[in-house]
Amino acid sequence: MVIYAVTIWRSGHLFYTRRSWFYAGILAVVLAQVFDMIVTMFFLANGPAPALFAIDMIAFVLSVILFEVVNIIRQLTVADWPRTTKFLTVCTGVFVVYWTAIMVSGLRSITNSAGPAGMAFDELQAWMAGFLFDAALNGGISLLFLVQLRVVSQGNAFRPGLRPYVLRAQVMLFVESGVLVTIVLMQGIDRTIDPLNLLGYLAQAIHISVYCELLHVLSRIMSRRNRDVSGGAVASGENVTRSRKKSHGASASTVDAPPSPQPLRPMRSGQT
Repeated sequence: MVIYAVTIWRSGHLFYTRRSWFYAGILAVVLAQVFDMIVTMFFLANGPAPALFAIDMIAFVLSVILFEVVNIIRQLTVADWPRTTKFLTVCTGVFVVYWTAIMVSGLRSITNSAGPAGMAFDELQAWMAGFLFDAALNGGISLLFLVQLRVVSQGNAFRPGLRPYVLRAQVMLFVESGVLVTIVLMQGIDRTIDPLNLLGYLAQAIHISVYCELLHVLSRIMSRRNRDVSGGAVASGENVTRSRKKSHGASASTVDAPPSPQPLRPMRSGQT
């Protein structure tokens, strides 16, 4: 709960400062995960509640789908790597169809199970595969974004002080996907290790918390990069202005001299 509380504050702060539908979607994902954890641990654990279980399943699956949709939307805003981006977009479409099928299948068997502990083996394996798909797709999208940052940094668009931020983002990306994959594989091998899905909720909390921190780091990288680029442009403009002033002063001091238009023609033709 502490991790989720911090994540809610961070995602809410990002939405408040950025005023973007992207961060609104991330905040909705966090709130849906908290709702799922509270309902499962404090209500569904006390006995069958088909209606509440259906609501909880719909909210959870929609949050999983929303997370990947807003993630690929972020990537679509970047014009680089069009083929890879198209491939990841197609994978996101397959992901949406897959999790929608899981939700429909779960709603059909709602009378036979009141939670993940009552799932049949094939249903449980489908959920585990969906979580692995989630981790792989999210990791691929974020990795592509980080590759773009490294390409830009090699073009000297970043100051040296920004490179630790890129390295930090790479480490967080590994932690973000690694924790979720580890817990999912552990639960898939032996369900008795985590019968109440406590490790699963911990993995989800760490996953979304690290992702929000990753967004925060990426926003700082891009904002500082934009300041560097704009600052360079301003400095270049000031240098041009100074050079023009100097040339203007030099020409003013030689007004009484005999006109010599020939040297000025190449300059004017170059300017036009």
